[in-house]
Amino acid sequence: MRWKFMGWKRVRWTLLLSLAVSTAVDGAGPLFLGITNCGPPFGNGGCSASIPQIPAGQRIVVWVFAHDGMGHVVTNYPGTVTFTSTDPAAAFPVSHTFTAADNGIFVTSVTFTTPVGSTLIGTDSANGVSGAFSAETTPAV
Repeated sequence: MRWKFMGWKRVRWTLLLSLAVSTAVDGAGPLFLGITNCGPPFGNGGCSASIPQIPAGQRIVVWVFAHDGMGHVVTNYPGTVTFTSTDPAAAFPVSHTFTAADNGIFVTSVTFTTPVGSTLIGTDSANGVSGAFSAETTPAV
């Protein structure tokens, strides 16, 4: 099922910004880190690439995942991702260490509170990769 609504309705979208610097654990080439609010399968074309508009204070569920150059999730990804945000008042996890039970995917949430463009950034310094999720935060209604 694909969702695409306007206003107060639920919206499925994705904006993936990935940086490949090291080799994937599965040996399939470069390693990427993606953050999206459009769940698996990632990159299925059913999500909009436009930056979403979110009311300030609304919780957004996001998927953080490691993938190789072919777009396959790296299920044995052993990295630790540390999160930061351009919104100084945003609520999000500090970090997450991937385990075998994660299968390369971590589901969490972020709440942007400042009504401006905001970005959640995930960085794995040990593996040299990062990814980001951005939203245009509108004033709370």
